[in-house]
Amino acid sequence: MHAREDAFQALSHPFGHTRRIRGTVISNGQGTCRAVAFPHPLGRSMIYTIKDFWIPRLSGVARPSTGPNLPGWSVEARQNPSFVEADLHLREGFDDLASPIWFVAAPGAVGKSTLAKEISAQTGAVFLDLAKADTVAGNYLTGGLVKNKLLDSWVGNTSAILIDALDEARLRVTQKSFEDFFSDVESQARGRAFPTIIFGRVGIVEEAWVALSEKGLDCPIFDIAFFDTPRAEQFIMASLDRLVSDPAYKELASSLRSHRPKYQQAAASFVAGLRHVAASDGARFAGYAPVLEAVAKVLAGITNPATLNAAVQEALQGQVLHHLTDRILAREATKLREQLPPAMSRTVREDLYGPEEQLERLAAAIYGVRATVPKVNLDPQLIQTYDAAVRSFMLMHPFLDGTGREASGAVFGAVINTHALFSKSADMNAAGAKHAGNGPYTPNPFLIDFYLAASRQRFGDNPVVPPEHVVSLYESVRACASAKEILRLSVEGDEDKEAADVEIQVADGTAQRPGRRITFRTSQAGALKFGRQVNGVLVDAPLLDAVIGCGAPVELVAPVSMNVARLSFDCPELVILRGDAALGEEESAVVLEAREIVESKIVGAPTVRKGVEFSVLWPAAMTYPWVQFAAVAGPAVPENIHDALLRLRKLVLAFRSHSKGRLARFKDKIEHARMTKGDLGVAIRRQLIKDGVLTLEGEMYFLNPNALGATVGATYRDLNFKQFNDRVRDYVSAILA
Repeated sequence: MHAREDAFQALSHPFGHTRRIRGTVISNGQGTCRAVAFPHPLGRSMIYTIKDFWIPRLSGVARPSTGPNLPGWSVEARQNPSFVEADLHLREGFDDLASPIWFVAAPGAVGKSTLAKEISAQTGAVFLDLAKADTVAGNYLTGGLVKNKLLDSWVGNTSAILIDALDEARLRVTQKSFEDFFSDVESQARGRAFPTIIFGRVGIVEEAWVALSEKGLDCPIFDIAFFDTPRAEQFIMASLDRLVSDPAYKELASSLRSHRPKYQQAAASFVAGLRHVAASDGARFAGYAPVLEAVAKVLAGITNPATLNAAVQEALQGQVLHHLTDRILAREATKLREQLPPAMSRTVREDLYGPEEQLERLAAAIYGVRATVPKVNLDPQLIQTYDAAVRSFMLMHPFLDGTGREASGAVFGAVINTHALFSKSADMNAAGAKHAGNGPYTPNPFLIDFYLAASRQRFGDNPVVPPEHVVSLYESVRACASAKEILRLSVEGDEDKEAADVEIQVADGTAQRPGRRITFRTSQAGALKFGRQVNGVLVDAPLLDAVIGCGAPVELVAPVSMNVARLSFDCPELVILRGDAALGEEESAVVLEAREIVESKIVGAPTVRKGVEFSVLWPAAMTYPWVQFAAVAGPAVPENIHDALLRLRKLVLAFRSHSKGRLARFKDKIEHARMTKGDLGVAIRRQLIKDGVLTLEGEMYFLNPNALGATVGATYRDLNFKQFNDRVRDYVSAILA
């Protein structure tokens, strides 16, 4: 998949016009295409509702007389009575509705599947869930239409298809199979009365958009917005109405009938409070469906409506998500204990079915591993009674869906996943890592919130996260990123210290703000484990190991810079891609450096797409398949000059893409002892400031690439590839003098 390549090559546009996207010109038809960027998603003011847009657009679709019979294929029979429709915006610059293929994008757990199913229910369009379908490849759509007896209606323009779970499908197949699948979709979609509509997370949609653009398509992208205040409140109330039929909330129906205004007031207070306590990210936090689902389950569990407001205020005092989930776990424990026979003493009861035991049992049910629960001091008959009660209650646990094999929402899934990642059971821990996104599962956008909170609870305010979990936490942040945000993972350690610093930076690519960052520590006594993609990752930790891949082909999306002790490739294929082309040439490289390659399953030379450079440096780099990408050592220089060149390189490469394409880094990172390494590093930084290469603006340093080349004599790219010419050697020599 050619993820957001530079220019992204010469993309033709059927109408031969020129458009400007986030300051970058794209000339179609007559000119040369320079770059494609994915701007702020809320580009058009028009709202595309099911009633006013999707039903008229799909008018003429005939609901199949017999349902599809392949896994994952269906036509939703009934509308969802608790469905609350979020705003849908057509992204500016990606708005050609004449295209035969459309995309609908959103961060993780925002409601893509729910929307697709509702459109299916109201229009009769076929819903294809790729997470449940057979593995996709070439001719998958064509074969599916034939086997489901839909080909005649497809050819006759009386059927349409909504393809969901693009992310899950990508995790299960090779890049070639995925590209073949899109070729099949593209060939079947052309020339039809109805568009083929594909739903996926922001990142995968943008990758797929590029792949189809190379086939001459200019596909529109719709973005699902988070709920605004009225709809967030409506969603909570709709969820409460749905929970009335849940046996776990027996008293809710009568309470809602008698005290509905109190519940409405509580919902409004909760939403307002969420927006307030979540500070700058409040609108998103309060508009996230899984969060509101957790709110509804807490309110549904309050048996005395008079205490609703007090419960709301209590939840908003601290970490809201944790309070919500803790309250549900406490309620479940109380309910079960009340059902136990009087023969059990109160002391014994209070030790049963606590939060840790519930989470252990829930994780075992979802992950298919054995639960390890504490033994209780009960006679055999009471143990049997307790086990029977647990089995009965587990079936209706609010954290589980109706099948009992999946979490009922992303928030609850994150709590369970966090428990598994901290488990002392090797099997449970491995299952948790697999489900955290380091395998065939999509990352959970709430995992990092619960994981870091649990880590601080166990280890204090400055916890050390195992290196094996670092990438999963980064992918969790990426899962909830919007189209306009730039994300970077930095892992930095010293040659003589086991500890390393981790920073996840989220910058608003369209605004002049520092953005937010998440920082914690890790250990170099372990390995970073990357899955299908390595995207925006910069590692300078010479004692740390890294494993790239988990059996399937891997994409390295620039910028990637990795300097580690030992590197392993658990993948048969590498594809090197350019990231967001709007960020500039400074971040168009993938550089891998290691003291040793421990294992490699690479069977052929890496594929390097246009607009990106790839370089490797390790002892065996001059052998196949790496030789054509091996870095070439420059002329020998005195040791003090060599050290100064490396110090200059380290300082320059510490800068990351920030707002509006600028390169920046927080002041504390640039002035850290690890960066300066004594007087030499300080002297280099001061000289760069004096020469106008670096500027300090508030809490951030900014790097001027033009001044770097003009004054120092080396570009960002030169330093990245360790290409030190005479001018840059003279520059550091003058500093040493």
